Order: sequence, then structure tokens, then C-alpha cells
Amino acid sequence: MKMFLPVLLCLCFWRLDGVCADTDEVKSVSVMEGDSVTLNSPLTEIQRDEEIMWRFGTNGPLIAKTDGVKNTIPDDLDERFRDRLKLDWKTGSLTIMNIRTEHAGVYEVEISDSRSSTTYRFTVTVYVDPHISSGHASLIVTIIAAAAAIVGSLLIVAVIGMLCNCRKHIDEDQNHDQTDATLYKHFGQMKESEMTEVIYTYFTF
Repeated sequence: MKMFLPVLLCLCFWRLDGVCADTDEVKSVSVMEGDSVTLNSPLTEIQRDEEIMWRFGTNGPLIAKTDGVKNTIPDDLDERFRDRLKLDWKTGSLTIMNIRTEHAGVYEVEISDSRSSTTYRFTVTVYVDPHISSGHASLIVTIIAAAAAIVGSLLIVAVIGMLCNCRKHIDEDQNHDQTDATLYKHFGQMKESEMTEVIYTYFTF
């Protein structure tokens, strides 16, 4: 019996060597759009033979990896993550900077060494501040109102110019037709300031 126990222990360690495990725990992380969020690996320090690999999505594409000495960002990195990722070379934790709603989803970190590998998962939720959304809506309304005011002002100036030009021709040509005579009747004796007031009242009614 004494000789059998060491053999049994050796067999157990041999079976564990090279094992690949997925943890059942999924950590949920919520962050406001525009902020930065750090997904912490379970390590306090990366050991010599360990490698950390981060993926976006379940079994998704590699977005970053480190061995504690060199941090690597793939050349074909998704444009969504371009210039937004930062790796902690000591722990392998991943920071996503200036996060957007398009970065929400599942992130996986695989920690492997010469004997085993373990995968941890994070679910990241990105929410938008409702006050910021209201501010954007108010800004859009303000811009539209300002544009409408500018267009209205330009239209008023154009009409005044047309009427002034018409009055000039009426003064120079006594043989004007009935249409010009009608315009002259209504506007010929008015001052430009009075025309502006009448036209402005008409277009803002």
C-alpha cells in the first residue's frame, strides 16, 4: 500500500500536465462610454514561462498578448481597438481606453504555461450618459434653429433687394407695366426699414 500511493500521485500529476481548463465564472463589468476600463487578470505577476492572450468574443480574434517582457498588439487588429488598448506587462491586465458601445461584449484572457492553460471571461457593458444624449439633442435643435434663422435672413435681404431694384426701375421708366405699377403701389413709397419690418413679420408669422 505504501508503494502504491506514490505511484498513484505520480499518475495524477501526469494526467494534469498539459490540461486546458475554462473557468465557469464570468465577471461582469459596466463602464460609461468615453471612460477607460481595466479587465484585471488573476495574476499578481507573470512568471517566466507564462503567456497572456486576450481575445474579443468567445474563441474570437486575438487582440493583445504578453509574456511579461514583450507586449504585442497584432498588426491586423480590428479598427475598433486601434490605439485603444494597453497591457500591464507585470500582471497582463488589459485596459481599453475611450471605450465606445461597439466595444461591448465578451472578452477572454487565456493564461498558459508549459503545463496548462486556463481561460477567464469578462462581459463588458457600455452605457451612455442620458444627460449627454439630451445635450446632443439640444445642440442639434439649436443648430437647426440657427440655420433656419440664417436662411430666413438671407431670404429677407434678397426680397428687399428685389423690391428696391423694382422701385428703381419704376422711377426710371414711366412706361412700366401693370405688374410693376401694382408693386409700386404697395412698396414704392415705403422706406427700406419699413419693407424689412413687413417682410420679417410675414416670414415669422
